[in-house]
Amino acid sequence: MPEFYQASTRPVETVSSFDDLKGVSESFSGFSVEVGDVFNFPIAAEQEIKRQRVQAKLRTDEKPTYVYFIKSVRTRNGVKTNEWFSLNFLNKQDADRVAVNPTWYNLGDAKSRAEKLVAMGEIKVLDTKKIHVPVFQGGRPNRIPTLDPNTHEQVIDETGTALTHVETRLQDAYIITPAE
Repeated sequence: MPEFYQASTRPVETVSSFDDLKGVSESFSGFSVEVGDVFNFPIAAEQEIKRQRVQAKLRTDEKPTYVYFIKSVRTRNGVKTNEWFSLNFLNKQDADRVAVNPTWYNLGDAKSRAEKLVAMGEIKVLDTKKIHVPVFQGGRPNRIPTLDPNTHEQVIDETGTALTHVETRLQDAYIITPAE
């Protein structure tokens, strides 16, 4: 299997069982996919799951978050390669918290998604769609002034507060074979 990106600063750990995935569902996509890719997943007895911290350093009051990866073989343009498939990828949402792949999202957690991937054995990247995602600055969503569409001036509410909203940008999101 390939080495993990930034493993020297963000250690990679082995996840011992599907049960360790229960309740896990952080959103993150840390690998490359293209429309037409096919991912095959080994049976549970041959499966490996890894996790990698999202942040290299945390404040003392922060709990680490992880990206979870499951062993797979990706076929792209007829070429097969061993790849770590991100379970967090199946949880992708837009800025309004609308799931890109509702069937996968609705499974609830990474444990259910991993079990379904292994049971299915194969998934395909079917298409893309454009979604709005938040723009982050300093680890937090960037807030920008809310402008009146007619005057192009910042909107002020009835209490005199200048309104803002989270800045977004367009991003391609990948549609994956549904779980059902």
